[in-house]
Amino acid sequence: MENEKTRKRNERGLIPIQVETTLTKEDFWNLNKYVLWNKQRKTVLTMLFGYPVVLFLLFMIMDYAIWICIAAALVLGGGSLWFFYYRFKGRVMKVPVDNPALLGTQSFEIGAEGFWESTSANRTFTEWQGIESIEQNNEYIVVFVSRMHCHLLPKRDFASPAQAEEFYRTAIGYWQAGRSGGRNAG
Repeated sequence: MENEKTRKRNERGLIPIQVETTLTKEDFWNLNKYVLWNKQRKTVLTMLFGYPVVLFLLFMIMDYAIWICIAAALVLGGGSLWFFYYRFKGRVMKVPVDNPALLGTQSFEIGAEGFWESTSANRTFTEWQGIESIEQNNEYIVVFVSRMHCHLLPKRDFASPAQAEEFYRTAIGYWQAGRSGGRNAG
């Protein structure tokens, strides 16, 4: 009964169940920055603050003047972090070149059973129990299948911000119901 109500609402267009998106290289880069910051925050913060501190201590052990230790930590630490950032970006941006199916048009669909993704190369289905989390920010809805595997839905591809929010809320409802064994689906 609940699913019939939901289906009727979907057919009338009140709840977007399916959305077609177009992913760009910029989206792919934004996704990787999002994952790096939100899923590996401790590692990033350790690198940001730990590396200059280690350099400072190394220069102190070598008995340099304090101002040289501070300058070396800032210059070498900052330069190394800059290098790591651009190396990371270069590696990330190479992935869509090697696997062009990651970019372009993708279709996403949600239902009581799970989450579907369709591309020109394949169609995948994941039951809600197999979804780790669903998150959103101002630009994207991100469906994490695992800590490092996810689907990205740009909000700009929805008809309106309200429709993107409704899609997110519906997905969260299905996900919570699916994780609790299907009770209160929809």
